[in-house]
Amino acid sequence: MKFFGLEERESSADTKEDTREILFDFIENTLGIENAATKIEFQRVHRLGKPVPGKSRPIIARSFDFKTERSC
Repeated sequence: MKFFGLEERESSADTKEDTREILFDFIENTLGIENAATKIEFQRVHRLGKPVPGKSRPIIARSFDFKTERSC
C-alpha cells in the first residue's frame, strides 16, 4: 500500500523518523481505526526515494497478510 501526503518529521544524526508510528497515527486519527497497531501488522514500512526539501515522500507499507491489505 502507498500513502501520499504524510508529513515527514525531523530527523537528526541520532534519531531517524519512525515511519511506522507516522502511519499508525494517520490510520488511527484520520481513518478512525482504533488501536490500529494491534489490528494491523506490517512487515515493512518506509519512505520511497531520496529526501527533497519542501516535499514529503510517499510511505509504502507491506503487510504480512494479503487479506489485511485488501481490507484496509
